[in-house]
Amino acid sequence: MSREEFMKQLETLLSDVPEEEKREALEYYRGYFEDAGEENEERILKELESPEKVAQTIKADLGMEKDDSESNSDKTEFATQKEAGKQENNDKSGRILLIVILAVITSPIWVGAVGGLLGGALGLAGGVLGVAIAAIAVAGALYITGAALIGIGISQLVVGGIATGTAMLGAGLLVLALAVLATIGCVWLYGRFIPWLVHGCVTLCKRAFSGKGRAE
Repeated sequence: MSREEFMKQLETLLSDVPEEEKREALEYYRGYFEDAGEENEERILKELESPEKVAQTIKADLGMEKDDSESNSDKTEFATQKEAGKQENNDKSGRILLIVILAVITSPIWVGAVGGLLGGALGLAGGVLGVAIAAIAVAGALYITGAALIGIGISQLVVGGIATGTAMLGAGLLVLALAVLATIGCVWLYGRFIPWLVHGCVTLCKRAFSGKGRAE
């Protein structure tokens, strides 16, 4: 390889170097060859070894390339991080698989428990709803009965049956008082107890299903 070929290849290899640094580097090596003289050209070429090595040295001085030790260190660190990430993924997959297996094995237990809780909650809610409907029916019947007794008592008083009329009026008023108490009970049942019961059932269901979700 001649000096001209060496410098031409070096210029090509430095194409990605900023123009000012490239010009200074080429001028330096041209001057290096000229100062050595044509008689020492072969020795200089052997000393520089190759345009590739010279270009690599120039780029390394400019911070454009890392040396081999730093590059190998980065490769080792990347490989270590990759292996650690792979191991972490394997561990996570193993834990998920174990949880799924345990959930399948224990499914007769927790499915039965959840079903029992839901069934009990629905049964209780149905019973309370039945009681509430019955309470309304009882209150209505008491109002009708009390009004009827009062009407009969008044009619007896009009026709002269004072004793019978007074008894009927007293019985009617007593039945109406019971009707009022039944009404107060219905108001409490619908206004306080049933909302509390519904909220409790919803909370129980949420806890049951959230526990199931965690198991899976």
